Amino acid sequence: MQEKPLESNIQAETEQSIEALSPRTRKFSLAKEQESTRSQLAKVLIGLFSVTSLCMLGIISLKDNFEEKDFATIILTSQGTLVGTALGFYFGDRS
Repeated sequence: MQEKPLESNIQAETEQSIEALSPRTRKFSLAKEQESTRSQLAKVLIGLFSVTSLCMLGIISLKDNFEEKDFATIILTSQGTLVGTALGFYFGDRS
């Protein structure tokens, strides 16, 4: 007689374990995910451009050599163009 309660306990524990392992479903919104990705991309690109700009500003202010200034100009214009193009591409389809 004690076997039945034991079997039912095992069965109940097994069912609980299966429920815990089953995938959870959630509502998926493509527009919301795109907006989140765009936001993260914008933050990373702007952060990268800001760090590079500050580093180049530091290099230019510490040295009066024209080679460093030319290097900084090349890096900043190239990176600014790439960041502007990427942000324009991702945010341009909104309007």
